[in-house]
Amino acid sequence: MSKKMMIAGCTGICLLLTSVAYGSSGDTGNAPSPASNETTVQQKSEIHSARQDITAAEIREKMLNAIDYYTTIQGAYRIIQKPIGVDEVVEFDVSIGDTPGSYVKVKSNVTGKQSEHISNGETMIHLYEQEKAFVKQQKIKKVTKESKIQKGPRYYKDEEGIPVYKYRKDPSYAERAHDVIFPQAYGFWLYRYPHEIVGTEQYLDRTAVVLEGTLSGTLAEKHRANTFKLWVDQETGVLLKLVETDDEGTVMNQMEVLRLSIDKGADTSKFQIIEPKGWKEISPVLNKEREVRVGPSGKEAE
Repeated sequence: MSKKMMIAGCTGICLLLTSVAYGSSGDTGNAPSPASNETTVQQKSEIHSARQDITAAEIREKMLNAIDYYTTIQGAYRIIQKPIGVDEVVEFDVSIGDTPGSYVKVKSNVTGKQSEHISNGETMIHLYEQEKAFVKQQKIKKVTKESKIQKGPRYYKDEEGIPVYKYRKDPSYAERAHDVIFPQAYGFWLYRYPHEIVGTEQYLDRTAVVLEGTLSGTLAEKHRANTFKLWVDQETGVLLKLVETDDEGTVMNQMEVLRLSIDKGADTSKFQIIEPKGWKEISPVLNKEREVRVGPSGKEAE
């Protein structure tokens, strides 16, 4: 498989996706002849499909740019990934405003291990409670809410026909909460896998757009699932819920927001960078921005 990777945007899962639309519309006026009726229905179906495509594209773009649609966000979610034995609760308190910062706590329901990830927009610290160790990253690249990797499309094919995905940088550096608060990786799913909008639902007092789709290839193999369902906040693009099932309907992977508060302030006292006394410092490994190019199978993307 042809593959190239260039360092230029933020870490993340990158997948090549295709989207499909659906729908049909009725007819009005005098009843046409059978032939013209068939043509009219087809034309109206195509128009409705195009409208549905635009709606799906808007949801995808909001997922890719969720930080544009809120200033502060707080909450918690649970993520279960059966194939790799993950069951975690992630709590987050994030500000994307003039003074960006974040606090993210991750606790495993399997091992009981807990970690905290804190940023004040200039420095980060990662605390690993069981190991009594921490990683401190100073002078992280400061970016603004408007920052993009570069001008131009987020997805395209290069001169060799290899897909390119561009990730935006998060000024709060809340990477461990990105599955929900900045779901670019799942937004890129909607470039590759067939999907359709099946309606809207109320979820935690938010209006969620519900999409269903089909997985295939390497991603389906790794996730041991062949269908997915997303609940995406219509206003912000925040991912509220995800369910992936296998061909027998068994849930293999799922993610669900437990509580959520948007634009109701953030507890900035949590953004303080404090080195725990007596803990061991681990050599820092900075998360680099990257631009990712993948082959048609997207094998390395998952």
